[in-house]
Amino acid sequence: MKPPELRSIAVSHVLFDFFGTLVEYSRGSWRTPSDAAAHTGSRDGKQVSVSIRTKRIYEPAARSDGRRILIDRLWPRGVSKGAARIDYWARPVAPSDELRRWYRHDPAKWDEFRRRYFAELDAKGDGIEALREQLGKGTVTLVFGSKEVELNNATALKEYLEGAGRRRREPTPATPAGPRRKGPAKPDRS
Repeated sequence: MKPPELRSIAVSHVLFDFFGTLVEYSRGSWRTPSDAAAHTGSRDGKQVSVSIRTKRIYEPAARSDGRRILIDRLWPRGVSKGAARIDYWARPVAPSDELRRWYRHDPAKWDEFRRRYFAELDAKGDGIEALREQLGKGTVTLVFGSKEVELNNATALKEYLEGAGRRRREPTPATPAGPRRKGPAKPDRS
């Protein structure tokens, strides 16, 4: 049910809430730009829309988290399974131990980590498909144990699921890029 003061609003309007934060009212729900829906593929020919967030497992679980999916290979230390309130543990899509040890959350290695992790995810088709099935509709929170809240596997996986990872990868050996031309060839004036 729409709040009484918003009944005249049609399908979607951008507003500012009480605190001045940009929000969008659409079909009876509020969301901020950071919660924008990501299309994660299709199921039975229908486009599936889901809002993906990331959150440390050490932060308290909230109702607004929606479906909570742990994406680490190992269970985080010091957190009981009851307190974590995890709906699905996506171990198969976690970075390999070798990649995790190589990266060590070094910001200088972030781009290369993402490239290698996306390649691993491409090779884990069954794990990605199982994860996509678990996403469902609505809000999903990818839960991780890392102290690094920005440059971690959850951020990279979110980017991959939203499709940005596939657009930024380098061409595979099966489709070589070849030399790039930046315009018409200039005549040689020798």
